[in-house]
Amino acid sequence: YPAADRASGPTSVYMDGLERLPPKVQMLPGFVLRSFGAIDTRAVVAAPVSPARPRWPVVIFSHGYGAARAFYTGMAADLASRGYIVLALDHPYESALVELADGTLALPIERFLPQDPDRVRYMEERQSPRVKDIRYLVDRLIADEGLGPLAARADLSRIIAAGHSFGGSAAIGALGEDRRIVAGADLDGMLRGGVEALPQPRPVLVIESDHRVTSYTPLYHARIEVLMARAGPGSIRHEIKGANHFSFSDLESFLAPPARPLARLALGGDRPAAAVQRETVEVLDRFLTAALP
Repeated sequence: YPAADRASGPTSVYMDGLERLPPKVQMLPGFVLRSFGAIDTRAVVAAPVSPARPRWPVVIFSHGYGAARAFYTGMAADLASRGYIVLALDHPYESALVELADGTLALPIERFLPQDPDRVRYMEERQSPRVKDIRYLVDRLIADEGLGPLAARADLSRIIAAGHSFGGSAAIGALGEDRRIVAGADLDGMLRGGVEALPQPRPVLVIESDHRVTSYTPLYHARIEVLMARAGPGSIRHEIKGANHFSFSDLESFLAPPARPLARLALGGDRPAAAVQRETVEVLDRFLTAALP
């Protein structure tokens, strides 16, 4: 969130639960994730909120499938620097790692069915719990509960849902179900569960990685086209040339600088992730400036 100038104090950890990791988290050995404890987030814990405005618009951000909210720290910090409170949430038992309130670690639990080889049904069914998570966070905002220094500083008339990959689908689903959310942004996400059929026209932003790099299916395009046809004034569909699907996250930054071009070569796309995230935030900021009341 926008903090007061020259805030000082202890800095926030990059990721929760690093001291109690199991031997393996998703495909990564636990000792690799423990090294994330050395990441300097440059984020001061409980810093005073900037007094430049009485209230700040809110972006609720939902992560990609199997990722974690921490993996979007770079983009969230950039958004905050432009005048937004960013509330990134983890989806327990689907996120790579979630430290629950009692200190236990929630790891992914996946129950794939043999009659669902492409996992289409499974992903469709996971849509509803994600939307409920986002709407619960809106409830907490409205009730002004557990917000610490952000208490009474969130502009409740300007709440936006955004997300990457599966999180983008959840954001559009929450937009369609909850009138308290005024705009939605899908970053490179396949729409699930019929969320493209917005009940009323609403401002929508769709940002996509390079179409030459990402193999979008005909179903993906069909659902995005339905969404844009139902979207409200000011809606945008934007392609970022040279980006791959993972460019929106911090994934590339986990590697040493010499290895980053090799990762882009393996994943596709030739544009550094930092540049992709910068363009994403610039487009999102322009969209929200025009869309917010």
